[in-house]
Formats: sequence, C-alpha cells, structure tokens
Amino acid sequence: ETVVVNGGNFYLGNVNTGENGSPWIFNVNGNNTGHVTVNGGTFNYDVNHQYWAFEVHVDKESALKNNGNDTWTVVPAVAYVLEANNGYTRETGYATLEDAMASKYGNEVTMLNDIALAKTVTVPAGKEVVLDLNGKTISANIAEQLTKSFAAIQNKGTLTVKDATATAAGKISVSYAGNTFGYGMGLYTISNE
Repeated sequence: ETVVVNGGNFYLGNVNTGENGSPWIFNVNGNNTGHVTVNGGTFNYDVNHQYWAFEVHVDKESALKNNGNDTWTVVPAVAYVLEANNGYTRETGYATLEDAMASKYGNEVTMLNDIALAKTVTVPAGKEVVLDLNGKTISANIAEQLTKSFAAIQNKGTLTVKDATATAAGKISVSYAGNTFGYGMGLYTISNE
C-alpha cells in the first residue's frame, strides 16, 4: 500500500541523529516502490533524502525546498535529476537549478520550466553535469546586477548542455550584450543530441 501525504506539519525532535540517519519522519519497508508519496506539507528534515534509498517519494514535478530555518516545504520544481542511491533510481525534483546541479546522487539535470536567474548558478568543482534544457529557457538579465561579471552559469566542473526535445528550442539567454553564456575554469560541451 501507499500512504499519500497532501499537507500538514511534520516535526520529529531527534530526527537524523542515529548512525544511519534514524529516526526518520516516515519509516517504511519498501523497495523503491514509493510507499510514502508526499504531495505537500512542511517537515523538519529533507524526507526526500532519508537514509534508506527512496522509501519516500516526492513527484519530480515537485521539490522539497530548504527554508533555511530547519524546515523543508513542498514547492514546484524547476528541474529534476535522475538520481541513484543504494541500487535504486528515481527522478527527484529540485526547487532551484543550482540545487539540482549540486545533487550528490546524480548528474543528469532536466529542466521542467523556464526560469529567470537572480544570481549566477554554479557547477561545483569536480562535478560533471549534463544539463538538458528540455525545450525550456534559462534567462538572466545582467542589467539588474551590480557588476558586469555576472553570468548565467559559472562552471567550475564539467558541463554539457543539450536539448533532447524534437524541436531543440531550449536556450540560455543573457540580456547583457557584453557578456557570454557562462564563465569559469571548467570544461563546456554543447551537444545537439
């Protein structure tokens, strides 16, 4: 059976204090079958990344956003990552492109929506990221920034950009004429896959 959580506040005082991350807000016996599906709510831990791989499932169209005050809330995702952990795989939604690129369980990032960046997104050093624009647009308005060193993406790792849709309409758009798509010390690859 599947338990569906559509909302509410879930707090566990000693969450994630044990060696294996226990105790957990949701403790289920599952084999990547999504025994707990989370569609809404606020939690005092990232239930999408509990110790046991993928017992709790948040749809890839949604994400758990860290509110910065030891709480996470379900919000619409801007991108998802194909993640693998303990032999299981799933598509995990992320609230920001930077969080998706920093995923420790996967490197294939697929855009779900058009986004306008308020700050530079960074590919972490040593990280290989494949960014599928999926027909979406990533835009950045340099005129709104304090310096001209702003770029849409700062690459400190290895970044491959592609658009796997039939129309390949995805794009990265920077609206300052003196700037480029991105900057950094990493390797860029533009693919037409």
